[in-house]
Amino acid sequence: MSRNPEKFISPEKPKKPGKLTPEEVKEMVKKYKKEHEGLLPEYFSLPGEEKEEEERELPEELLDYYEMKEQLKPIEQGLKNETLRKNMIEEILSDIQEGQEEGDIGSAWGAFHGYSFLLSYPEFNEIKKNYPEKINRIEEGLRNEILRKNMIKEILSDIQKGQEEGNLAAAWDAFRRYSFLLPYLSHLYQIGQKKLAEKESQKAMQPEKKKLPPIPEEKAF
Repeated sequence: MSRNPEKFISPEKPKKPGKLTPEEVKEMVKKYKKEHEGLLPEYFSLPGEEKEEEERELPEELLDYYEMKEQLKPIEQGLKNETLRKNMIEEILSDIQEGQEEGDIGSAWGAFHGYSFLLSYPEFNEIKKNYPEKINRIEEGLRNEILRKNMIKEILSDIQKGQEEGNLAAAWDAFRRYSFLLPYLSHLYQIGQKKLAEKESQKAMQPEKKKLPPIPEEKAF
């Protein structure tokens, strides 16, 4: 038996460091930020250094955004009116009907212009749900070849006129009218891709037809 008493004495466990006081935390944060000055984002904060919301200066663009969103609330609410929406749809259908006449480029453009605007409207899906038959009529009508030809003529006419020195209005119309068509083009592409995917999915689910082996040729002796 060992006579060394030190072997029978359990070593003391190291004491856990005490919890830092708020003042100590702030001092550590201040020291860290000073050491990394210029390397941290403008609004960077560490635990123990919570910034009050009013201390943060928002960019001018964000202030404008929030201000305009507030100002637009009555408009957004007004656009939910069902009579207003129904009248808007009827106007597009009327333009489609008139724009199918040879040479009626104004109505043809109005039809595409109106529906492109509608596609950009955040609540388009709700309108489509409430007026599915009318929306289908619009989409079918916009495929009319004469209507499309008239619409393209209108834009080409603006491009031609807009190349004249000083004809600012026609130049502006050429760009804005083409830009207004982009939501409609995107809409067509998305619908086409969706139908293509559905077709491929159905094709993959169908059992593959087994081909009969070819009939062996008989050799003449």
